[in-house]
Amino acid sequence: HSLYCNCYAASRDNITIATTEEGVFGDFIVPMEMVLNRLKAEFSLARRLYFEYSNGDVFVGDEDESCYSELFNGEVLYSNVEKLRTSFRMCFGILDKIAVAICELFDVKPKKGNIYFHSFWQLRDGKRREMFNEINNKGLMGLYSIAMDLNDTSGELSFFKNWRNDLEHNFLVIHEKGKINDLY
Repeated sequence: HSLYCNCYAASRDNITIATTEEGVFGDFIVPMEMVLNRLKAEFSLARRLYFEYSNGDVFVGDEDESCYSELFNGEVLYSNVEKLRTSFRMCFGILDKIAVAICELFDVKPKKGNIYFHSFWQLRDGKRREMFNEINNKGLMGLYSIAMDLNDTSGELSFFKNWRNDLEHNFLVIHEKGKINDLY
């Protein structure tokens, strides 16, 4: 919760599902705490990898362990940049896990297709739109807004989704600053 709070407790990821007398209760708490633990663990690793990338040396000892062919195309091929790539991919995986948790928690799993954060909503279907409207959850509306920004067809941030797909399924090349040479 340190994104919005500067208190002492914000130095740790201590968010939980409130189970006080006036708070939230039900059979879903333990499964959702399991989800929350998984999300926090993966996000903590993604955040650490990004931190190590942004504060580390680009050439951290890789020259002693790995040998790469010099192709003169400016591609960065060291473990430090792999931390950035892995962190980015992990964050998109976390969003997909959030989508799965939403489907389980609110019983809104689509009838067909895989569950991906940017596409499982399927609100063009009037019945699904009605289901989500009945849930009436502001946090869910915020997540939907993020999903629409990441939508790979019309989202303002769709290029992030394209980068993620290229990192995962293609050969996205990260170049040295100012050295984009597509020789091949």
